[in-house]
Amino acid sequence: MITNYAVITADVIGSRDYEDFDNRFYNRIKEMDSDCLLTPFKISRGDEIQAICNEVYCIPMVLRHLRYRCHPFALRIAVGIGEIKNVEKTENSWDKNGPLFNKVRDILEEIKDEDKPLTRFITEDENMNIYLNTIYSLIDKIMDNWSIKQWEAIQLYYKNKNLKKVGKLLNITYQSTHERIQRSNWNTIDYCEKNISLLLKKEFM
Repeated sequence: MITNYAVITADVIGSRDYEDFDNRFYNRIKEMDSDCLLTPFKISRGDEIQAICNEVYCIPMVLRHLRYRCHPFALRIAVGIGEIKNVEKTENSWDKNGPLFNKVRDILEEIKDEDKPLTRFITEDENMNIYLNTIYSLIDKIMDNWSIKQWEAIQLYYKNKNLKKVGKLLNITYQSTHERIQRSNWNTIDYCEKNISLLLKKEFM
């Protein structure tokens, strides 16, 4: 049975424009964790990060959490799904090399001039690539318009599934919580993420 992994590589758009970027970015990444990650996100060359995900159906959640943790830094993200040799010997994904890593780096190089958050997938299935990249072009567009208050409300709601509890945690009313999440088009994002997860689980696990 073939085991598929996801290599997630990203860089920060306009990193040189931020004051004290290195420390601020490091503090965000060091807190980024997930049970779905085989290796944690590590920084390389100042503004690039990479991790290996061993539960490919978790990719939508991992990508959303990554964008939240890195806010206000905007990311270009390349995701490759496929086989990795000797993955069990890996603690830092930057120490690895091979066809999948090369493909992901090539994709990131292709989108290096994009000045808005963007996610690009590469798999062995061209139809899958078209589907994922099309859907994520819409997801990225919606998420790029989220304020930090919307991000906080969405992440808390995703975890707690209860508007009243989220309102208490944010110290705002139920109505304000509802409006904040509704205006973010969360229902649309949630629908897309769930369907993408199901598809990835069916095709790659």
